[in-house]
Amino acid sequence: MTKKITFIGAGSTIFMKNIIGDALHYPALSDAHIALMDIDAVRLEESATVATKLIASLVYLRYSKRRYLRFYRVFNSVKSLQNLNG
Repeated sequence: MTKKITFIGAGSTIFMKNIIGDALHYPALSDAHIALMDIDAVRLEESATVATKLIASLVYLRYSKRRYLRFYRVFNSVKSLQNLNG
């Protein structure tokens, strides 16, 4: 069963980066779905960019390039769906 981490107030980029980075070092959370929420769309987008790069670097280091590319496609498709919902 995939776990989900929801970060409310993710516009605080540095705090979000530290929490997500720490959480993803635990094997039980390494495949967790991460949802970021904030009332400030600009700061949320900045945090999403930082989170994407952080997760991509961890995934790339941990898995093969093939799994990294699959992760990147899935993450971008989820992000696109979220943009449609507003």
